[in-house]
Amino acid sequence: MDILYVSTLLSEELNSKTLNELKFTDGQQDQKFHRLFVEGLVENGCNVETISSLRSLKKKPKNFNFPAGKENVGGVTYNYIKYIKNRFIRRIHTYFQTLKLIKKWKKNNKDGIILCEQRFSMLKACIHARKLFGVKVYGIVTDLPIYHISTITSRGLKSAYHKIYSRSRMRNTKKCDGFVLLTDQMNNVINKKNKPYVIIEGFADVKMTIYNNEQIKKYDKKVCHYAGKVIEMYGIKMLVNAFLDADIPNSELHVFGGGSYVEELAEISKKHSNIKYLGFRPNEEVVEDQLRSHLLINPRFTNYEYTKYSFPSKIMEYMASGTPLLTTALAGIPNEYYEYIYVLEEETEVGLSKKLKEVLKKSSEELNDMGLKAKKFIMENKSNVFQAKKVIKMIKDN
Repeated sequence: MDILYVSTLLSEELNSKTLNELKFTDGQQDQKFHRLFVEGLVENGCNVETISSLRSLKKKPKNFNFPAGKENVGGVTYNYIKYIKNRFIRRIHTYFQTLKLIKKWKKNNKDGIILCEQRFSMLKACIHARKLFGVKVYGIVTDLPIYHISTITSRGLKSAYHKIYSRSRMRNTKKCDGFVLLTDQMNNVINKKNKPYVIIEGFADVKMTIYNNEQIKKYDKKVCHYAGKVIEMYGIKMLVNAFLDADIPNSELHVFGGGSYVEELAEISKKHSNIKYLGFRPNEEVVEDQLRSHLLINPRFTNYEYTKYSFPSKIMEYMASGTPLLTTALAGIPNEYYEYIYVLEEETEVGLSKKLKEVLKKSSEELNDMGLKAKKFIMENKSNVFQAKKVIKMIKDN
């Protein structure tokens, strides 16, 4: 199968180079999601070419240059669209360049299909390409724009802008020929016309199979690990306060990532040596910390509407590590997962403090068994190779 993958995906080498030049780390979960998806497609025998654009930068260094170009890496051909600083001009340029590259690709891949994420200009170009070039377009829906965090948290004119922008993205997404979704609930909103779809939740990296999660390599202290957005809305403040309240002997909390709670967290870590704020780190370092930790935590609150329409990619990464996971019961988590994870029922500092004490009282052997059961389940049923096969089947069947 010939697939044109339209997204912000960069090759690993270019992504690393870009990060080093920009000192820019936000959006790396998107990079990992798309890279695993593409690698899964390639492992299933697909011929994959990309149209890739750099995600919007808040501040672009004067000497930074992201030119148009092409490279071949790992059996994938990447087509890059030049980054233009002015947002308005950039969107127009990206739209026309995407359309131009689709036309060129379509000439050589007459039966090929497009997989497209929800970036506005690129998505718009893909939707227009359906009629202009007769190509099928399948939308990769990792969240519903109307429930995106930027739409929820912004205020005033910025809020109005995000709402208009999000609704436009929703309209374009609905015009796709089918959908790759993360949760069942998404389908009820985005797919009113009952088009083909597949639920994948996300991807566990099949390469994690080779990593052994051994007790002998664990930290001497009982380490709890959190990686992701460091914002109160995601429960990190509740986690920090609950961890301090639990006062578990010989324990530490490791926090990776960035966000609006960072300054407060940094001050707390100065006062409490058992709270370690480690900032942004390469994914390999984060995964290494997960392997050595005793408990991985996802404290995201469940009372927000958006939780029905999202599946945190960290859940996949956590479970693939073989270290046990403690999470809130998010609406987007299918029932089949709950046999393999610890669940926080009371989403308060008191409730989380009690749960941390309860879980970390368990023996190292019991915790290790729980983590390895989760890893076996996730690698056998949710690896990027397995999930990509489900996507390919959905496309072939329709």
